[in-house]
Amino acid sequence: MWSEDRLYTYFDDPSNIVLDVDFSQESFWQRGGFSDDLDNPWRNEPNAAPFNREFFLIMNVAAGGTNGYFPDGICGKPWSNASGTAANEFWNARGAWYPTWNYPATNDAAMKIDYVRVYEADSAEEYVQY
Repeated sequence: MWSEDRLYTYFDDPSNIVLDVDFSQESFWQRGGFSDDLDNPWRNEPNAAPFNREFFLIMNVAAGGTNGYFPDGICGKPWSNASGTAANEFWNARGAWYPTWNYPATNDAAMKIDYVRVYEADSAEEYVQY
């Protein structure tokens, strides 16, 4: 769900929030730690930009990320957050992780999505499902 000040996602139930971003006090540009406002593509937009416009959701099981979400040196992670070739390092280590997927015998390691609902708060703070 999103509003002028907040964007959040949840699985199955609103009490199971997995992402909660409050942008009432700062823009996404500021949250990203970017300093030069002249390069800000949303400098004349509200703090919610770019989510104040139509956008697409991308769902994937991305591997090889270097944002620090998965700490280095844990669970046999085959790349480091400082790497410029993390996705390649992940792929090159497929001999270690691919057998655990048990594919194609099963889809047990697959990302499975039953449905996606998107809500937006209207002017009366009631949520509208799209």
